[in-house]
Amino acid sequence: MEILTQIQNCEQLKLIYRQLAMKYHPDKGGDAQMFIKLNSEYKELFRHFELIAKGLENVRVGDIVFVNGTECMVNFVGNDIFIAQAVGRLRKDVFYKSTGIGKYNSQFKASTYNQYFKAN
Repeated sequence: MEILTQIQNCEQLKLIYRQLAMKYHPDKGGDAQMFIKLNSEYKELFRHFELIAKGLENVRVGDIVFVNGTECMVNFVGNDIFIAQAVGRLRKDVFYKSTGIGKYNSQFKASTYNQYFKAN
């Protein structure tokens, strides 16, 4: 994500998207390429939030999640966060249960569905 960064929930996504859409819309004198990129990022994040709403709130230790398509195992669950570690690797990160977005790196996105991260 280059345009829509640090988005924490679907409501925030919609608000920021609308503001940026007005700014970049070609009919309003904006950059057409930037508008296309904005729409692409919006669709990706919106789908992500829809999938998250269906699964990560109830994640438990030992569950399998996918982080940007990599299989990971949940090894800690708190009230608002969980920690997932890549299977067979030392790499792990902290994620918000409400969004699945990495707490310290918003480029990491966790999901209970691996299909989300494959190309359309």
